[in-house]
Amino acid sequence: MVAQSLIVAEVWAKQSMVLLAWAGRSAHPGLNTYFVNGMHQRYRKLRLTAALGISVAVALYLLGVVGLLVIAAGVLTSLLMLAVSSKNFKGVTGDVFGASNDVTRMVSLIVILGVVGWM
Repeated sequence: MVAQSLIVAEVWAKQSMVLLAWAGRSAHPGLNTYFVNGMHQRYRKLRLTAALGISVAVALYLLGVVGLLVIAAGVLTSLLMLAVSSKNFKGVTGDVFGASNDVTRMVSLIVILGVVGWM
């Protein structure tokens, strides 16, 4: 269960950055601009759907019902990070991508630990 939890937490940490790039806009020109612009070009919805499909499949396959809670926590964390970043920086930055990665990983592990401890 430990290895599966670490894998799912890491997958959703990366998925949070995909969601930020897809839903956000670049606060200023920098390396993040390439990722944000890439997610806003042609096949925008297909790219998000593919990334979400893989992430959801991994979470459900490795953790089952617990994976559903990790999915919900990951999406909510990403949206919260996007809202805070958009309000304070008028968009996302590379540091916001990194922070979202770390915070989502931590939240995912806390959710897993909480649910497993509760069972």
